[in-house]
Formats: sequence, C-alpha cells, structure tokens
Amino acid sequence: MLKFPQPAVLKKDSGFAWLVLSMTAISCFAHYGFANSVTGGLTIVQKDYFNIDLQLSSLIGSAYIACMHIFGKYL
Repeated sequence: MLKFPQPAVLKKDSGFAWLVLSMTAISCFAHYGFANSVTGGLTIVQKDYFNIDLQLSSLIGSAYIACMHIFGKYL
C-alpha cells in the first residue's frame, strides 16, 4: 500500500507578509507617480532640447513605463 507524507504544519504568519504587501504598494504608488508625472514634464524639455517632435519625445516616457512592466519582476 502507498503511504503519502503528512502535510506540513504551517506556522501562523507573524505579520511580516502585511509589511511586505504594504511596502510594495507604497513603492508601486511612488514609482508609477514618478513615471506618470515626471516623464510627462520631461517630454516637453526633451522636445525642445533635442529638437524632435512631440510623438518621438513621448515615446521615451512610454518606453520607460514599458520597461517597468517588462523587467519589474526581476528588479
């Protein structure tokens, strides 16, 4: 007859998971706030400084946000 191992007894969480969750939420809030506010302002500065049109300048901000989504789980 096959004997299956007994499931491990899980210890009660001491609140560390809530700390990680709340710090992650604050980090995402700050990072997305920076990405959506500062990159919009930088778009105008980059447009004037590099003498490029607004669409190409806004591509820089979009690429920044895309890199956050692509590489976010590795950082």
